[in-house]
Amino acid sequence: MGSDLDKVEKLFCGKWKYDRDDNFKESLKYIGFPEMEVEFLTNAKPCLEIKRDGDHLIIDYEIMPGMVHSVRFKLGEEFVSKDMKNDPPTFDAKELVTFKDGCLDFKNWSNMGGAYYQTVMKIENGELHGVMSKIDDNSVTGDRIYKKV
Repeated sequence: MGSDLDKVEKLFCGKWKYDRDDNFKESLKYIGFPEMEVEFLTNAKPCLEIKRDGDHLIIDYEIMPGMVHSVRFKLGEEFVSKDMKNDPPTFDAKELVTFKDGCLDFKNWSNMGGAYYQTVMKIENGELHGVMSKIDDNSVTGDRIYKKV
């Protein structure tokens, strides 16, 4: 049967390159991201690398060349994701990642008064889909789609 981490490793671990978006800009606006951040995020063509390190997962999110946001976490345990390079930080959030029904569910609560949102990662037809929405409100969603490198 295998552990959840074994399943996550089999499904998600590896390098992923941005391919396309579906309703991404609209979802960022609905979630409540500031307009400048919406423009920055929609123009970025990120790459992801997902790795397992024992009982932790590590995600390196390369927003653009030379700009990498890295998080290390355990499934089901809250952690803080914070910009350690800039003062004031560009982001500071409490996060929780769970795994259920083949999906990684990231919940993000900003500590800076920003948007609260979730991203559900799933694999469909060999592509990684990161579906964003407000937490517990799927009325407007946006999908960022990646292909395995």
